Amino acid sequence: MLPAVACGTDDADGTAPGGVCTPGKQEACACPGGAQGAQACNAQGTAFGACECPDASAGTGGGAGANTGGSAGADTDGGAGANTGGAAGALTDGGGGGTPGATITEIANGTVAVGTNVTVPGVVAMSRKFLVARSSSQHTCTWGVFVSEAGIAETKAYSGILVMSVGLPPVVEDGGSTEYCPLLGSEPTGGGIPDDIQPGVLVNVVGVTTYAVVAACANEPNGSQTSMRQISNATVTPTGSTASIPTAHVIPTADHGKLASPLPAEQGFHDMWGGVKVRLENVAAVETSEGGIVNAYGEIALQGGPVVGTKVYYRGYAKEDDACHAAPVFGNAPVTFAWIEGFSYLSYCTWALQPNSKCTDMNPQSMDCDLGGAGDPTTSCLHP
Repeated sequence: MLPAVACGTDDADGTAPGGVCTPGKQEACACPGGAQGAQACNAQGTAFGACECPDASAGTGGGAGANTGGSAGADTDGGAGANTGGAAGALTDGGGGGTPGATITEIANGTVAVGTNVTVPGVVAMSRKFLVARSSSQHTCTWGVFVSEAGIAETKAYSGILVMSVGLPPVVEDGGSTEYCPLLGSEPTGGGIPDDIQPGVLVNVVGVTTYAVVAACANEPNGSQTSMRQISNATVTPTGSTASIPTAHVIPTADHGKLASPLPAEQGFHDMWGGVKVRLENVAAVETSEGGIVNAYGEIALQGGPVVGTKVYYRGYAKEDDACHAAPVFGNAPVTFAWIEGFSYLSYCTWALQPNSKCTDMNPQSMDCDLGGAGDPTTSCLHP
């Protein structure tokens, strides 16, 4: 199986000989304010074009464009200090008309307006930190973590959201020509999200509400015409306490297709469940043209539902030493999952399901889990 590639990560393949990218290939990139944009490789394969940022008028009432003021500017130099100093302080008091003490539910259901500076206290981390996007044109690395309302036994509509922060800038290694983001787990990544954050940690979040879709998606096959709510330019501060992690809400079979739908008619559904960890039950995987259910990018397509991605746990630089960060492995026989869990997430132009772990978030689990027997960390694949 070929190496998996998550859109916007440092593991792009298929580069043209002598070039830096594959002509026409698109990748995610980070825009001012922490929103996700898109950039395309030129016809010569020598460089990516400018980052095309979200359309602020695409049903968002402001979108990422509302973030290009002081707090966004503090974030775009990529320095860790930019995320933990002035920007955070400017937002803690509500940023002059902002909303201190907002809840995730109020942000996700639109009660809090787009572009509002918010302080969201006492929410629970639902994932590890992961790379959202690397921008070649903006020279930025944007990181994210999913969080949920605390004190609930089960996730519910509007209870989760993605929190994003720009960290240290990508660098070109000696003798190389391609920029790479810091290697999470072995190098500091900077920004306002702690590198060692784990599910179950209670945190306070300070940031700016965003709600946008990449304009280029309208020209992509089956590209999303719907937006995802997020908190950008964020500082995430652990409170020193932990909380029970809500179990994932079961999405009825009749609604599986809505999780993957790009159509404007499903914007309300995506507002409810975008950023929320959910469970799908008794769902069959689609066999790829090469055989098996895992494609060249490590993804699994579900019949009548979304694609299952590797965004949260895949790390190409670590996969050889730690199977937890490699793509999932399944045999060639048809596979029906008794259940599979993940975060509903708009990755570039496609709504997908993003598990925390290929071991604990799907049944059956990946065949390379529990390689070391009882007690081996790959049993869960939730270690840092």
